[in-house]
Amino acid sequence: MHVLYLTSDLMFSSQATGVIRSLGGAIEILATGAELVQRAATQHAQLVILDLSMAGIQPKNIVESLRDLAHPPGAIVAYAPHVHEQKLAAATAAGCDEVLSRGAFHRELEQIVRRYENGSP
Repeated sequence: MHVLYLTSDLMFSSQATGVIRSLGGAIEILATGAELVQRAATQHAQLVILDLSMAGIQPKNIVESLRDLAHPPGAIVAYAPHVHEQKLAAATAAGCDEVLSRGAFHRELEQIVRRYENGSP
């Protein structure tokens, strides 16, 4: 499984890397939406993870760009703190496959990876 993860949270990204690698997957941490889309165009990913707490993130633009690729990712999962209701709603409206609170994402990361490891839910 190949995972692309847009985040600036170095602490949790290292935890996520450990979980994904323990399941036999590979993960790339990316710092900008443009970098994510560029990488997704050259590396087919079964899963893209969006950390909506990043400053300036525009889920609609990112999701549209990813879905327009010749080989779009299998799934797009986004998360943010539960108090960021507008960001969570924007990700849902943008068409993310799953949108979770940060706490739920952290608790369920292993199950999320397993759910999408074959490229579909």
